[in-house]
Amino acid sequence: MDKPNLYWNVYKNLERELFQLAEAIHIDDFQMNVYSMKIADLLIRTSVEIESLAKELYFANGGTDTATGDLYFDTDCLKYLNDKWNLEKK
Repeated sequence: MDKPNLYWNVYKNLERELFQLAEAIHIDDFQMNVYSMKIADLLIRTSVEIESLAKELYFANGGTDTATGDLYFDTDCLKYLNDKWNLEKK
């Protein structure tokens, strides 16, 4: 039996909240100094989801535990996935 995609609903919720935010704040480079707790919350929740998904994809695609047991999503997981799929070129 296939494992359910737990990330899709979270992604759709984050996307909906971003669209709602964009109704109040025009998202462009001139708004870089705009700050709110809502924006901070969205950034943190998005980062947590990226980290979680990167680690799951890492192991699902052949990644192994590090020698020290410490696995970092950016220097280990994302680097591995980038090397495997050339993500930075997409």
